[in-house]
Amino acid sequence: MTFWRLKPPQEARSKEKGRSLLALVFFFFAHALFSSPLFGQGTPLDSISENNHNPAIVASQDGVRVFAVWDGWVKGEKRIIFRESVAGEWLPDIPLDEDTVRENFAPTIALDGEDNPYVAWITKTPHGDSIYLTFRIGEVWATPREIFVSHDELLTCESVSLAVAHTYPPQAWLTWQAVRSGHYSIFAATCLLNGGECQTWEVSSLLPSMSYQVFPQLLLQRFTPYIVWYVATEGSEFVPLCAKYDSNQNNWTLVSDNSLLAALPGNRLPQIVWRDSTPAEAELTPLVGAYWCDQTPSGNQVFAVLPTTFDSDSTLSVIRSDNPDGSQSQTRNVSAVIPPDTVGQMILTWSALSPTGGAHIWCASLQEKDTRDGIQPRVISGDGPPTFYTSPAVCASPTDIHIVYLSDAEHGGNGHVYYAKLPRTTKDNK
Repeated sequence: MTFWRLKPPQEARSKEKGRSLLALVFFFFAHALFSSPLFGQGTPLDSISENNHNPAIVASQDGVRVFAVWDGWVKGEKRIIFRESVAGEWLPDIPLDEDTVRENFAPTIALDGEDNPYVAWITKTPHGDSIYLTFRIGEVWATPREIFVSHDELLTCESVSLAVAHTYPPQAWLTWQAVRSGHYSIFAATCLLNGGECQTWEVSSLLPSMSYQVFPQLLLQRFTPYIVWYVATEGSEFVPLCAKYDSNQNNWTLVSDNSLLAALPGNRLPQIVWRDSTPAEAELTPLVGAYWCDQTPSGNQVFAVLPTTFDSDSTLSVIRSDNPDGSQSQTRNVSAVIPPDTVGQMILTWSALSPTGGAHIWCASLQEKDTRDGIQPRVISGDGPPTFYTSPAVCASPTDIHIVYLSDAEHGGNGHVYYAKLPRTTKDNK
C-alpha cells in the first residue's frame, strides 16, 4: 500500500527506507515471537500441587478443549491432578483420586468418541499396587473404579497404557506390567462404561516360559485392541511381540509376521504411536508408527518409523537432535503423536541436555519426504537460565500442537508442570 508519493530522485532512497522499515517491523515481530511463551518457559499449570511428575495431555477433535493430567504432592499426599482448557482458557486444576491415604501416581489419559476424558493411574498400598480408572460424562466425574487389585504386598505395577474405543457405549482398554520378585507379567483389562463389570487377562501367559516381559503398549485399530510388548530372549536380546483381542473367543492371540514389529529394534524398547478411525470417520485409515532414541557414530539421534497401516511396510526416519551450537545433545523422554488430519506424518518432542547446563524441550514435525536425511528440530522451552526440563508429552489438534513438560525438582528445577502451544504450519497440516 502506498501512503505517499516521493519525487523520482528520492525513489531509490525510499526503497532503501522501505527495506529498513520492513526490517525494523520484522525485528519487532521476531522479538515478540521468540519472547512469547511459545519459545519461553511456557505456562505453569499446577496451582495446588508441587514436585510434580508424569504429565500427559490430549485434545478434543476440534481442538477447543485440551486436557492435562499429572501426579503431584498436595499437602503431603501424592494425588492425581487434572486440568482442562476451554477455548484457550485454563479452568482450575482439581484432584481426581479419592483415597488420599494411598500414594497415587503415573496417570494416563484418553478420550472417547464424544471427547469425554478417561484417566487411569496406579495406587500404591501396603497390600500391593492397584489400577484405578475414572471418567467424566458431561461435567460429572464417575467414582474411581478399582480395575485391578493385587492383594500381594510384593507386587508392583508399572507402565499403564489406556485407550478408549469410539463405540457406544464407550469401552475402555488398559494394559500394564506387574513385577514380583523379578518376574514380570503383562496384564490387560477392559471395562464397558455403562455399569458393566470389568474383565482382566494375564496376556503374558501366552508365553509362560518367558519371565522377563516388559513395557506393554495398547493401540486400537478399527476399534480392535492390540498390545505390543517386549520379551527378553536367552541371549538378553529384547524382541517385540504383539497380541490381538479376539472378540469371538473373548481372549488374546499372538500376532505374527507383522512388518512394523520387524522394523523395531527391540533392545531400544521403541514406543508405539497410533491413530484409530472414529464412527464419524469410518473411512479414516488407522495408522501406527514407532519412535526411540539411540547413540550413533554421529551422535545421539531420534529414530522413527513413520505412520502407516499396521500390516504394511514401514520406513525408517532419523531426526537430527543437535544443539543450536552444533554440539551433540543427549536425547531422552521422547513423546510423539500422529495428527488427526494427516497421513504419513508424526510430531515428536523430547528432552535434551544443554551444553550450558540443564535440559530443554525440543519439537519436530516429520513427514515422508524428510526420511533418512533428517530434519532440524526447534526448542520450545527457551534458552534462558539453565534448568532441567524433562518428561514432555504431546498431542495435536487441527490448528495447534500442545505440549506439557516438567521443570524437574530432583535436578534443580521448580517442580512445575508447563504448557506450550505451537501453531501448526502448512507443512504440519499436510
